[in-house]
Formats: sequence, structure tokens, C-alpha cells
Amino acid sequence: MVMAVLKPCPKIGINVLIAALILTAVAVNAQADPPQRPAFRNHIAPLLTRLGCNQAACHGAADGQAGFHLSLFGYDLKGDHEALLSGDPDPRANWRDPEASLILQKPCGFEDHEGGVLFEPESFEYQVLLNWVKNRAPGIPLGTDWIEVETLDVQPAVVRGLPSDKPLKLRVQAEWNNKTSDEVTQFCRFVSKDETIATVGTDGEITLHKPGMTHVLIYYDRVIQPVEVIVPFADTASNADSLPTGAGSLDTAVDRQLAQLGLQPAELCSDAEFLRRVSLDLTGRLPRSDEVLEFIDDKTADKRERKIDALLASDAYTDHWTAWLCELFGLNEEVMPDGAFRREEALLSYQWIRRRVEQGTSYDQLVNDIVRSINRRPEQPFEEYIDETNAYFRAGGEDLLVEQDRLPFFWGRKHIRAASNKALTFSHTFLAVKLQCAECHKHPFDRWTKEDFEGLEAFFEPFKFGTPSKDIPASKRIRDTFRPKKGTINDHVIRQAFDAGKRVSFPGVYIKDGDDSATVPQVDRLKVLTEWMNDRDHPYLAIALVNRVWEHFLGTGIVDTPDDLSVGNPPSNRELLDRLVLQFIESDYRLRTLQRDIVMSRAYQRSSTLKDAVPEHRRQFAQSQFRPMSAEVLYDAVFQATADDESKVTTTETMVGPRSVLRNSHRLRKLLARMGQPPGDEVCARVRSNNPTLPRTLELYNGPTFRKLLDRPNGWIGRMRSTGTDAAAQQLRTPGELLPELIDAAFLRTVSRLPSSEERSSCLSYCQESKSLPDGVRDVVWALINSREFLLNH
Repeated sequence: MVMAVLKPCPKIGINVLIAALILTAVAVNAQADPPQRPAFRNHIAPLLTRLGCNQAACHGAADGQAGFHLSLFGYDLKGDHEALLSGDPDPRANWRDPEASLILQKPCGFEDHEGGVLFEPESFEYQVLLNWVKNRAPGIPLGTDWIEVETLDVQPAVVRGLPSDKPLKLRVQAEWNNKTSDEVTQFCRFVSKDETIATVGTDGEITLHKPGMTHVLIYYDRVIQPVEVIVPFADTASNADSLPTGAGSLDTAVDRQLAQLGLQPAELCSDAEFLRRVSLDLTGRLPRSDEVLEFIDDKTADKRERKIDALLASDAYTDHWTAWLCELFGLNEEVMPDGAFRREEALLSYQWIRRRVEQGTSYDQLVNDIVRSINRRPEQPFEEYIDETNAYFRAGGEDLLVEQDRLPFFWGRKHIRAASNKALTFSHTFLAVKLQCAECHKHPFDRWTKEDFEGLEAFFEPFKFGTPSKDIPASKRIRDTFRPKKGTINDHVIRQAFDAGKRVSFPGVYIKDGDDSATVPQVDRLKVLTEWMNDRDHPYLAIALVNRVWEHFLGTGIVDTPDDLSVGNPPSNRELLDRLVLQFIESDYRLRTLQRDIVMSRAYQRSSTLKDAVPEHRRQFAQSQFRPMSAEVLYDAVFQATADDESKVTTTETMVGPRSVLRNSHRLRKLLARMGQPPGDEVCARVRSNNPTLPRTLELYNGPTFRKLLDRPNGWIGRMRSTGTDAAAQQLRTPGELLPELIDAAFLRTVSRLPSSEERSSCLSYCQESKSLPDGVRDVVWALINSREFLLNH
């Protein structure tokens, strides 16, 4: 399905934008004899790409090489043709004396060539170029620039075999939209994504080396086609059609791929492992000690399903996924539009998202409301807009804002006010498409060109931040009421005036008319954009979200990395991605339904322990991964584990909650930054890394913040100290019930399980040698918090 829907869609008035966002994957194929009349588009330009002539290290460099410049990756066909026909004293493609052409002399080594010898005389490449030059080196005929590769036929479409098999050759047939076709194998560039599994020659011949799965990418013209390569780990790998299917459609897709690879999956995880995993993934919190014991003791068959439903209905779920979405959408204090009100704008944005998560608003509707958000409603008078905006920041303003069908701060964020940054943010945030490369040249691993990017940038060019020219006099009258006698109006002056009860004037995002009059905001552009984005014939929005959510729960995206959906980065399991996307769309884009489908699957509930595991087990979801917690979740886990009462931890004390959108105004911002929280002002968000680092490790091991959490007077250890008695201290030296219970509690609070008999005995011995009972238990808790089992979700 995913490949079926990722195809060009009809032009709808913003055709350049749509062309820039098509995720089509098309391929092309081969030729045995040199064509007698080669075409520049069909043969010469692809051949130059295959030979590497237009790469950055060669003539595709910014200044070219040796006075000869080609467009990087061949994005400018007209310019490349002109460059080949130029030269001093003779053109590089010299049809008056074809054999003397530099495009033949240099690659053959007859003249100095820094790129070395690329082909021999009488070779296929030589004959193609020679034939082209003999025919007077024609370019692209006038009126034919609309011709594109429409369909393709790669044979075989999927490569399966063993290292002992003979090499297999791909054949690529291109079907053009003018109803012609070409066998173009020898004009394609072939690249293996993992040469340890399979290598591919310049002629498309694939040699298999070791078990695993990878893709061979076929480059031709402006398209890239991935071909799946599967080398099973056993020659007795199950036939995909005869394998026993899983309990649900997601498991069917995963099991089918594992069978094709001859991989055995891990068993299901224990109840304690499942409860800890699903609690952290759905709510960002550890399960309470009493929850763990109750869940382990529950012998009913549906207890996992019931626990999932309870977590999905919890306030903790709402807070956790509100924070997750705020990070995805780049909503945080650092980038809010108005310097005097950035904290309030960040918190209001959090509450706006939270209301919709709580109500179960469909994801497509949520995104529509955000994308269509500009500050003023159509036809809204300026004075009314000012009164409404001021009211947002007064008492009760939160309720006023969250009821609006727009989030007025999104497009006004300070780091995306340039049209280019709006284009990058839109494509990355909602579609998981990276267009940065296309700002300057054709994307090397996708189909985007500089013209594509410029078209999307032009779409956002009329979006301005400020005050429309016709409203400047009214804005000036408001500002004059608090203008200082000396100095200028700055954020501090504005804030003082607002706190004193005065009206202040807020700039905002509006769409500027061509005549510079900047009348009332126009939403037609954004309406067209969201309608295109939500068209179910090309569900880019659904694919991006589904893959990101899967990565959250499984540790690896079906497309890895999840923020780079491109033709050159194919999914590891296309059937699985198809099914997830289809189910998500059929559920009307319901986030909870998607999450429930995932966590109910066997793929999610597998153990992290698997004998003789190989990296392919991880890539194919045959076992659970060890996943580091985010900075905020890790802080909250330590806070909860060391709290006096685990059930009374609130979002006023945790980082997963409203404080997740604050970057400047809370005391833990530097700590969280050292532990991996991103700064929040990136044009393309989601640059977070949760991987262990030295600063992160040192903070946990001996950092003042975590020491204070462990020793705080109102925490678990602090209460133990304040209520300690001689009788309690005596428990350290004589057998009793108190200390074993405390050891059990330490394990339940941190790693969400009871200790083994060996662990319990070791901890008891340590505590009995400690100065006091609280000191001994404290050290046990500290050791557990710094253990791999605590720090990782598994």
C-alpha cells in the first residue's frame, strides 16, 4: 500500500509544492547494446551520474574541476548540456571531431584526468558518448521537458538467495509517461545499502555474502528504486506462504519477514517486564510498587489488555503524549513568538495540545488545526484581535485559548519566520521529509531538486510576522499608552505595562497581499495545503506519524531513521508499514488506537533476552530492545523511586508535564540539557539523543540534583531517617521482617520487580554492615538507580 500511494498526485494550483513532496519510489532498467542515437535525458545524463562525473568530489563540486562544472547529481539538465557543448579552445563534446572530444579523451586516459581512467576505448560507455557526439550532441528537444519516468519493471523485484548461490543480475526497464519504454540497466547507478550482506556491480550484478536483509538502490534519471535483498540465516527458512501467522495482522507481517530470514523470535517477556515497559512507554512513569505486586498476582488471561486500556485512559498518559507531541511540533518556551510572554505562550500551547489528547481528537484534525493557525480569524477587526490576545494571558485565558480551533503561536515561532525555514519545518514535522539538501542542489538520496525546494519556499513567502500595514496606526496608539519618556519599548516595558493592567499590542502571522496592503488574513493557502496533506491516496501524514510512534515503542523505526522518509531509505518491513498505516487511517487517525494495536502485538511484548541474537533480530523486531529513557522520563523515574509516597507524585513535581515545554525558566534546564534534552530552537526538531553519555552518567552517579532527590527530607529515605528508632537500627544486626521488606521495596520502586534470593541476601548483608538502616537502604537504592536495568526500558 505504501508504495502504491506514494505516487504523483494531480496538480491542484500549488503544483510545485506538491511535486516537492511526492514520495514516489520508481525504478528503471537495462540495455545490452549501445544505442545508435543516444538521448541526453535518457542516456547521457544518467551515464554521467553512473560514472560519478557529477558527484561532489568531481565536476559536481561548487566550482567544478579543471574548469568544467556539472550540476551536483545532475539536477540541471539544461545547464549540464550547455557545459558539455562549451570548452576552450574546443567543446568538450566536439561533433566536428568526435574522437577528439574531451569527454572521451580524459576518461580514457589519453589526456590528464584527476578522476583517472573511467572506461576504455570501444567500451559500452565510450560508444554511447561517441554516438551521441556524432549525432551533434543533441539536448532535450523543445516541448519534451514534461516527459518523466512513469512506471518501471525491475527483475527480479526481490532478491532472495544464499551466499553459495551464483551472482544474479538485475534488469531495469523504464516506462515513460509518453508511452515509450527503455531498457536502461547499463545507464543506472547501483548502490548496496550494506555491502557486508550484498555487493552490486556497475552492471547490476548482485553477489550475496552473509545472512541478513538490505536493499540495493537503483538510480536513474531523477528517480531511485530500492530492491529488497534477503539472505536467510538458514537454507531451511520457511516459505512466507506456509508460515504460521501471528495473533494479529501486525504480527503476521513481522512473522512473515522473520520466516523469510530464518530467524526465531524471542519468547514473550515476563509480567513484571511487560508492566514496567508499557507503563514507561504509555505514561512516562514507572509502575507503583503495589501495582507491580497486584499485576504479578493477577492470574486472569486478559490482564495485559486491561492494563493497557487503564493506562491509555490515565491522566499520566495524557501528560506524557502531550509532551511527546509538543516536542514533535517544536512547541517550547525557547521559540515562542513574544519575548515578554514566551513562558505563558509555551504553557498555553501545552494546554491546547493536552485538551485534544485528552479528548481523543484525531491526529489529522489536530494537525489541520495547527497548520491552518494564523493569529486572526478572517474578517476579525484589529481591536477585537488585540483584546482577545490580551485575554489569553489574563486569569482564565487558558480556557479561552484551548477552545479555539487554532494554535496562534505555531507559525510565529521566532526560528521559522523565514519562508525557507517554514518550508523545512512543514516537510520535516508533518511529513518526515528532509529537504535541506535541496536548498542548494538535487537531493543525493531522494528525488527533490533545488527547483522543488524553491517552489515550496515560494508557497510560504507571503507568510509574514508583524503588524499588517493598515493596522500599524492602531497598534501605535496602543503602544503610546505605555511608551517610556526615555528609551524604547522592549520586552521588559511591555511586560510591566501588561502587569499594570494596560492593553498591549501583539504582532502576529498574516498572509501578505501582493499589493502590500496586508488586509485580513487569508486561509485559502493553508486549507489547500492541509487538504492535499490529508488526501488518503497519498497519506504522507499517516506514514510519518505511524513510523515515529512505532519507533517510540520498539526502539527502531520500520523506516530507520524515522525523520527521514525517502526513497533511498526504504522500510525494513514494507508489509508491516502498509498494515499499520492502513489500520491508522481506518481508525480515523486515532492515536490511542494506533498505540493500542502496537502494544497489544507480540512484537512489542517479546523479551529482550534471546540466545545467539544477531543485529537482524533487532532490525526485524524479533526481540525487545534496551532503550535509554529520555532525560525527562529518567528524572521523573528517580523522583518517583525516591518519593515517600509513589502514588502522590504530580506534574507540578515532574518533568513530563507542563514543565516539558519550558527551556529557560525552570531550575533544572541545564541538568536536562546535559542529559540529552534538545535546546528546542532547531528548525527541524527531534534531534534528541537518549544514548548514555559521560555527562549523563556522571549526573546520575554523583550529581547534586540526584543526590538531593535521594536524600530529600520528605522523600522515602528522609522519612526513614526522621522516624528511625533504636529498635529499627537493631534490625540491622538481628533477623527480622523490616529490612527484607525494605529491600523488596527498593527493588519494586526502581526496577519494578522483587529481588532474587541471591540479590536479597547480598543486600541484607550489605545493610547489616552499614552505620544505620537508612544509610544501608539508601546505598541499595543508589546502586539500583545506577544499574543498567533501571536506566533502560527493556
